[in-house]
Amino acid sequence: MWCKGRISLLKAQLQQGEIPSFTEPESNSIEDRANMGNQLGKTHQLSTSGLQEVKKQVVLRGKMSKSLNDIFQCAEEHFDSEPDCVKNNAKMTLHWNGESLVFVSGRGECEIDVLYKQGSEKPSYDIVSDSLNNFLERMSAGLNVLSLANLEEARWSLDVWEETPKSLKTCFDRAIWHFQKEPACVQENAKLVIQSSGRNLPFISGEGECEISVSYSNGKPVYTVHEPTGEVYLARLGTRPAPLSKPSLESAQNKLKFFGVMTWELRGCFQYALKVLDEAPKHVQENALMLLETTSGRMMFRSGKGEITITISSKDWEFTHDINMSKMSC
Repeated sequence: MWCKGRISLLKAQLQQGEIPSFTEPESNSIEDRANMGNQLGKTHQLSTSGLQEVKKQVVLRGKMSKSLNDIFQCAEEHFDSEPDCVKNNAKMTLHWNGESLVFVSGRGECEIDVLYKQGSEKPSYDIVSDSLNNFLERMSAGLNVLSLANLEEARWSLDVWEETPKSLKTCFDRAIWHFQKEPACVQENAKLVIQSSGRNLPFISGEGECEISVSYSNGKPVYTVHEPTGEVYLARLGTRPAPLSKPSLESAQNKLKFFGVMTWELRGCFQYALKVLDEAPKHVQENALMLLETTSGRMMFRSGKGEITITISSKDWEFTHDINMSKMSC
């Protein structure tokens, strides 16, 4: 997902030779250039069959290299997954060895460049959407790998179009803010869907087992996670504090029972935590970070600014706690 400023820089680098087309050297003889001249000098129809036909002609002339073949393969695989709004109105350029092949459909308003970038062992498929609608259509098609970098790039790209709804930008901002705090088991195996402006924009990592939705409701973005296992739920409690209150502690306890991961240690730790919270002064209850340290991992619960730290741990089958007020502001 690229904006037009970035692709212009890419083309300038290509023209100046700053980005080599691929890692494998090819012949630059006059004979080779003459044999490819007919192909280089014309614009071809952009379609999957059009790419395959030109590829076939290059092979028949005996001028196909592994690198150029990989570029064709990359172009075919990605283009075949594009929505119709891209397939029917795009200009694709294959770059290699200082030369290029151009394919066009419709008015060619969506620009696609396929090339080897410096230091890369595989060709890159870079696309510039010509409109917000096409940009969102591509995301709706499920072509997005879920990662913090890809979420940030998509959010940055939305600023290119003045007509981008504020609600959509806000949903991406909320998704980025929360996703970066998720544990690795979530980031690497989740399906995050941003629901805004009547569209579902999916980003997927791994098998997409952890379901995350980001929607806009009553003027605010809402980030919701459905954990697939108790292990994932425990991992999230270790990186993202849940509210500190009696109902919240009881809800977490019940959820661990539901997932079937409740142990004697976890049960005892929650019972002890409820007792400590109930006996704590009101100013502690309303401004504390409670840490439950167990062999299953750390769980965090927070109220207010969390300036008072309550640590609960077990040793020799007994639970103890410590209260630290060092973070309290004067």
